[in-house]
Amino acid sequence: MTLRKKTLWMIGTTLVGLLILLLTISSTILLQGFTQLETIEVEKNITRLNNIFSDELERLFILAEDYGSWDDTYEYMNTHDEKYITTNFVESTFEDLNLNLMMLIDTNGNIVFERHYHKNKFDPKPSNLPIPKEDSNTRGLVLMSDEIMLLATYPVITSEKKGPSRGTLIMAYVLDEEEMDRISNLAQLDITVHRVDQPSFPKTNNQIQVIDEYKIAGYINIKDIYNEPAILLKLVMPRNIFRQGLNSLHYISIFVLSFAIILAGLILWLFERLVLSRLALLSQETENININNNLTVQGNDELDQLAMTINKMFAELQASNDKTLRLLSDNQFLVTRSIAIQEDERREISRELHDEFGQCLTAIQAEAENIIELVQTDNVRLEEKIIPSIYAIADTSSHIYNIVHSLMQQLRPTGLDELGLIETLHELTSTWQKRHRTTCILMVACDDLNSFGNNIDIMIYRIIQESLTNIAKHAQASQVIINLEVNLEKLQIHIQDNGCGMDINDHKRGLGLIGIRERIRSLDGEFHLDSVIDKGVKIALIIPITEKHLSKHLKWK
Repeated sequence: MTLRKKTLWMIGTTLVGLLILLLTISSTILLQGFTQLETIEVEKNITRLNNIFSDELERLFILAEDYGSWDDTYEYMNTHDEKYITTNFVESTFEDLNLNLMMLIDTNGNIVFERHYHKNKFDPKPSNLPIPKEDSNTRGLVLMSDEIMLLATYPVITSEKKGPSRGTLIMAYVLDEEEMDRISNLAQLDITVHRVDQPSFPKTNNQIQVIDEYKIAGYINIKDIYNEPAILLKLVMPRNIFRQGLNSLHYISIFVLSFAIILAGLILWLFERLVLSRLALLSQETENININNNLTVQGNDELDQLAMTINKMFAELQASNDKTLRLLSDNQFLVTRSIAIQEDERREISRELHDEFGQCLTAIQAEAENIIELVQTDNVRLEEKIIPSIYAIADTSSHIYNIVHSLMQQLRPTGLDELGLIETLHELTSTWQKRHRTTCILMVACDDLNSFGNNIDIMIYRIIQESLTNIAKHAQASQVIINLEVNLEKLQIHIQDNGCGMDINDHKRGLGLIGIRERIRSLDGEFHLDSVIDKGVKIALIIPITEKHLSKHLKWK
């Protein structure tokens, strides 16, 4: 199969599969999910409405219990004292407690007291409520001929809830349109009440019913005090969730259609620009490829054969690169050892200068001083002729000794072998501070800095010495801070001055920084340089001091 056919088949199959997948998800999973959310929301509201009615009945029952189990009510059933009525069952009582009916019935079923409150006044007509049985204790709905009442009864007993009962107290209020509006506002739902004895009673077996695209209804049956269906509450909700699902489906359909159109337009462009230009792209990929990675080979066409050839070439380059890296590593090793050998030679030269040349100069100086003492005992004329020459010999020998001592310090600081690294660095910084009249602070965070070996010690000494030389030449600083500390098997050296600084990206190239960098590299360390104009230079050096690294720099035997 040619590349053109394979590309066309792949793009066409992917496009059709993607369209089918997106449309399937949008039309099934998404819409079904919104429908389930809508059903759950309706069920929650049905439960909430049922709880509201239960709470209303419970409130009414608690009121009946408060008045029924009261000594004053218990006494009234025996004395029929009107003072009890005029004191407790006034208009404000019915309004405050949201009551429409209050009745007291004795144990024989006779109505002792009845008061019907309707439209903000007492109504003299009887309520025609069914008389409950003696000592009844119930709550629920009662269907009257022209109204629906919520009713609660409680036996008349003492405040200590002891009998015998002297009758039954009944409290009720009418579930009229005004009360339904209050419950609707409380539930924030559109609620309609249907009586079971009405011809318009809706016939439905489902708790939830879809009315149309914009509304959905939920139904709940409320039973009367005889546990028979009394009313059907119908709550109507807007289908906001479903409509949101339709809108989402609409937007997804538009997106899929737009995406399909864009892809269809890109097919020809991709076919011509990408498929036919694979050779050019492969060439560019070869130029930018990392020699550690291979070009992808997926088939057996001409381009894949070319990719295999390029991979073979890069494999050979990788082998050559590994060989080159090994050679560079060997060269670095040789450089490191060469530096160590050079330092050993300098130390030997320093020792020879000290043992031979220094002793000779000391002897010359001693002889010259002896001649001075002898001449001072002879005649004056001889003293005047010889003493100036002898003083010259003494001065010359002293000058030669100072030169020898200076050369010895440059070749190999003798203090490293005699005093150790810390004391030698203190001597170096103290001498440099006096010579250049610049404050130099040396801070050593640990005491264990004399166990790295001669090679590493001299490297550290040379690095700090070269840094101070650079500062004296270029920095124009008034203060230098050198900090040495050991952290996690690494020696960290920070050298910072407050001089004029420099532009790291554009500064004059010198041997000082290069020498420091190469010395650190020979120790497998890290070199970091940071500087801001007029704010000084900071050099951070990190040298590994693990046993493995220290063993690499031991003196050859």
